[in-house]
Amino acid sequence: MKNTSSILFAIAVWSLLILRFGYRYGTGDQVELLPYTLFLNDSSLYPHDFFIQGLNASVPNERTVTANLLLPFVNHLEIFCFIFQFLSTIVLVLGLEKLARRFIGNKYMAWLAVMTALVPLNDFALGNVDLYSECFQASGLAVAIVVWAINLFLGKKYFGASVLLSAATLIQLLEGL
Repeated sequence: MKNTSSILFAIAVWSLLILRFGYRYGTGDQVELLPYTLFLNDSSLYPHDFFIQGLNASVPNERTVTANLLLPFVNHLEIFCFIFQFLSTIVLVLGLEKLARRFIGNKYMAWLAVMTALVPLNDFALGNVDLYSECFQASGLAVAIVVWAINLFLGKKYFGASVLLSAATLIQLLEGL
C-alpha cells in the first residue's frame, strides 16, 4: 500500500503542477532539442541552420543524449515528450518524497513539504533553476536522477550515487555537476 500511495501522491502532484504551470511542447529547450532530433533522423533537414550544423559538427554535445533518447519516437514526438515529461516528473516527486521522509517522520507532512517546494515555490529558485519544468527537457530528466543520487548518497550507497550522477551529467552537464 505504501508504494501505491506514493505513486498516487506523485500523480496528484503532477496534476497540480499541470494545473499551475500548464504543459508546453516545442518551446524552451525543445526549440533546440526537437529540430536536432529530427535532423538525426533525417540529415537532409536544416542544411543551412548554423545551430543544427554546429551541433552535428561537435558530437557529443549538450543535446546528444536527450536527442538520441527521443530518436526512436521521432514520428510521434509530441505524445512521447508528454509521456517523458510525466514520467520524469513522477520520478522526481517520488525521489523528493523519499528525501523528505529522511528528515520528516510524518508521511503527510513530508508530502506537504514536497508539494510546497514544487507547486507554489518552484518559480522562486536561486538562478531561476527550477526543479520542475512544464516541458520535457534534459534538465528535468537530470534533476529527477540527481534527487535519487542524493538519496543513495545519504544512504551511504556511494557507488550507486556516483553512477546516477554520472548518468545525470551525461544528460545535462550542469545538473549532474
